[in-house]
Amino acid sequence: MSARELLNLKESLMYSPNQTRPRVSTCLLILISSLLCTLAACNSDTHAPTVRLSASDSSLDLRDPLILVFSESMDISSLLLGGTLASETDGGVWSATTYPNDTLTLTPIGGSWNGGATQTLTVDARDVSGNPVLTINKTYQVAPLAFNNFQAAEVVIGQADFTGTNTNFYSAAGANTLADSFGNPAVAPDGRLFIGDFGNDRVLAYAQVPTVSNTNASFVLGQQDFTSTAPGTGRGGHDGPQQVFISNGKMFVVDYHQRRVVIYNSIPADGSALPDVVVGQPNFDSTSSGCNDSSFGYPETASVTPDGKLVVTDGGNSRVLIWNSIPTTNGQPADLVLGQSDFTHCAANDDNQDMASDASPTARTLRFPGGSWTDGTRLAILDSSNSRVLIWNTFPTSNFQPADLVLGQGDFNHGTRNDDNQDGAADATPTNRTLNGPYAGVDFNGTQLAVTDASNNRVLIWNTFPTTNFQPADIVLGQSDFTHGTGADDNQDNTADATTSARALDFPSGVLFYRDGLLVTDGFNYRILIFRSN
Repeated sequence: MSARELLNLKESLMYSPNQTRPRVSTCLLILISSLLCTLAACNSDTHAPTVRLSASDSSLDLRDPLILVFSESMDISSLLLGGTLASETDGGVWSATTYPNDTLTLTPIGGSWNGGATQTLTVDARDVSGNPVLTINKTYQVAPLAFNNFQAAEVVIGQADFTGTNTNFYSAAGANTLADSFGNPAVAPDGRLFIGDFGNDRVLAYAQVPTVSNTNASFVLGQQDFTSTAPGTGRGGHDGPQQVFISNGKMFVVDYHQRRVVIYNSIPADGSALPDVVVGQPNFDSTSSGCNDSSFGYPETASVTPDGKLVVTDGGNSRVLIWNSIPTTNGQPADLVLGQSDFTHCAANDDNQDMASDASPTARTLRFPGGSWTDGTRLAILDSSNSRVLIWNTFPTSNFQPADLVLGQGDFNHGTRNDDNQDGAADATPTNRTLNGPYAGVDFNGTQLAVTDASNNRVLIWNTFPTTNFQPADIVLGQSDFTHGTGADDNQDNTADATTSARALDFPSGVLFYRDGLLVTDGFNYRILIFRSN
């Protein structure tokens, strides 16, 4: 019997209309009162419990659990977790330190929190007497990821091992192969991984981010099975899918050859899922190109702000198109354009807008933009053929708005690859501040910025978000130092090896920070590598 039921019984006995209450009722009242004291803490506990946290300051170690020790036993059914950390833990485990159920241990799913990110946690709970704890509302900066130059990856997707370099390594497509992948992969909130498999005209979906090499995908989009590879058309087909992006409960796929971005209004759960909206085309059957507010030359990547602005790099038209909200109708026109003054100009590096390329770039022109990242405030664009990254410190609000910062060049008027001395001629080797065709891959985890310097066959990592032009990178993956740039060069003799390795890259074109790792799309090695933080 519950405490409420006991209390109801006690009241019915106490206030019975029978004025001559039998002795058994009196005895029963005493027994009920005793039980109620036990169930409802007859010691008149009205004090709110206190709590001590294992990470009491604003920092949280990458892999450490977060432990909450309360001053007394808690009612575990009253627990309510909120904030971003709540989605990264399994809900917590109660145990006893001094009293039963006075300790709650929050362990990150997969063994680590999202490295480098600013995370929030709210905790509401009551003790067994019903007294609420003062609401816990904490903000933590999770420790950044720690990488070494030329670090080896721990997991490979798309190849049987780290030495394989062949497309569809079993000579035919399967659930564990890739062909010409470009752009960032995407991870859903529940941990499912999606990879655009460009050469096989499909998107592969994994039940979770693999922890072992040579893992099979769970289902495929764009093909009827794992062995079919023919280009698809219409609503359910893909022809050269590149970057996949997940945001606001939706999934976005850049379909390169069909010059479109398709939007799934819910993240696909199986291979039968079909996209709901298409932009860049008036319908799912059209594949035309154009230079206007609702067409692409060739789209490269897509990203979405937390408040729903869609950003698409239109490489073929040397511009970036922005929708102020996630499109809900097919062919919906863009609201804003960067790299051009309006939607009908599409020449590269055309600052004077005479529809002819100028001799040099400026802070507002683009030449084949091939990658984007945004947090809704800042915007970073990989301006591939100008060998630079442009950064807007506040999200653009007008056409042709100039960038605030440039990486890979000393100023906005230089655009030569690997030009450390800025004399307008390419140097013999790269450095820690030059770029050579950065393409498709850029991501930021809240602390660190990663960029795929594709033609230098490396990934550059800045350990803090850059604040000055030409700022040098801190870490390089794919090469032993910042002056090497040959692809698949494990022995660093400046010649491509016959086989590759767990640390050599060949035209990397995608990056994604996830928990304690960095996923890298290693394009011409036909694989995805996962590097783990030390």
